[in-house]
Amino acid sequence: MFKQPDTHHASHGPATGDGSNVAADTFMGWAIAKGSHCLCPVTFEPRPMGKADVDVAIRYSGICGSDIHAIDKIDCSQGCEGGASVVWNDKTVPGHEIAGIVIKAGPEAKFKVGERVGAGVLVGACLNCKECNGGNEQLCKKAVLSYATPIRHDEGDKTTPIFGGFANRVRLNSDFVYCIPQEIELEEAATLMCSGLTAYTALRRHGAGPNTAVGVMGIGSLGHLTLQFAKAMGCKTILALNEELVSCEDCLKLGATKCFCNLRETSSRQQLLSHDRRESLDLLVVCSFEVTTNWHDLLHLMKPRGTIVMMAMPPGTEVPLVLPTPILVRHEIGVVGSFQGGRREMREMFDFVIQHKIHPWTVKRPMAEINDALDCVKKHKVCYSMVLEVPETTEGFEAERTTTKLKQALEEEVQQLEV
Repeated sequence: MFKQPDTHHASHGPATGDGSNVAADTFMGWAIAKGSHCLCPVTFEPRPMGKADVDVAIRYSGICGSDIHAIDKIDCSQGCEGGASVVWNDKTVPGHEIAGIVIKAGPEAKFKVGERVGAGVLVGACLNCKECNGGNEQLCKKAVLSYATPIRHDEGDKTTPIFGGFANRVRLNSDFVYCIPQEIELEEAATLMCSGLTAYTALRRHGAGPNTAVGVMGIGSLGHLTLQFAKAMGCKTILALNEELVSCEDCLKLGATKCFCNLRETSSRQQLLSHDRRESLDLLVVCSFEVTTNWHDLLHLMKPRGTIVMMAMPPGTEVPLVLPTPILVRHEIGVVGSFQGGRREMREMFDFVIQHKIHPWTVKRPMAEINDALDCVKKHKVCYSMVLEVPETTEGFEAERTTTKLKQALEEEVQQLEV
């Protein structure tokens, strides 16, 4: 079984043959383009190397819905100290589903050069408060998210922004980096760093198991893993629910016992309303929802004192969650939020994934096609997880970026000629 390695002194300097022969503190990535909803190539310098920091050569970087929010300049960081001060600018590099190889380590880092590691949403916390001491670092008031939030470094009281995983390198505090066991492919590990942890902790915390009936609303990157975890936890009933058409055959393979996979259609809604009430839900795990979501129908699936677990962050904080109060009160249905897991839960999740042979269903694209990939995710053209593959050498990364720049320039010229 996978265990997080004990703290040990790591070796220094980049590993040979990894292609990291550019200036040690010059990274390349894709930043939020000013005045647009796409990313553009940038070169940037990370914060000064801390004693416990590691530099990771990124091999795979997953795309999450919250990355789309960031690119659309929507702040989902409320709740962290200074969260309101988060500002997206033309140096903001998104991405928080990171898998790669350690190429440099500080003297107090917990990893050695050459180790396979990953990182997710949470990249810092005080480690000294009640929440941190209880294993809930994600709830720390001083939690640091994976990009656009300031972090103090070893040089006095200076702060510098965090750069995310849409890059060739990332510098992170090794306290929030995780060893990826050999049983898990790096490509799959990237998705597990966020979607995997989010799905696992939501089910675990709220009692999913052999005697529970679970509904999963929204079968995407997060939802398809929630189905797999629910099956592995032995849930007796697992309903797959989706507003748009998704493959019922896929949902059954992922672990669903029944599917309602096109709820915008009248026939699918009628099937939902005629669902056997003996299979009412203990948990409804919400991975996505929209303004038009019919909560009245969904709440009728719930058992008395059932729980709705909200994991979804819809586009924009202005999107309200409007629930039919009479049903909620009459049946004493609870509504809770579930953000992420702490460091201990991340390690437990990896163990569980190995034990139950859980695999994210991924679509892989080269990092150079990042804007096309983001568009596919935004328009729901990818059913499950989108993962970007990063070239192993800086030369390869730069070549991809140059090709993309030329392509964008040609497209702009064509558009001008058409006008």
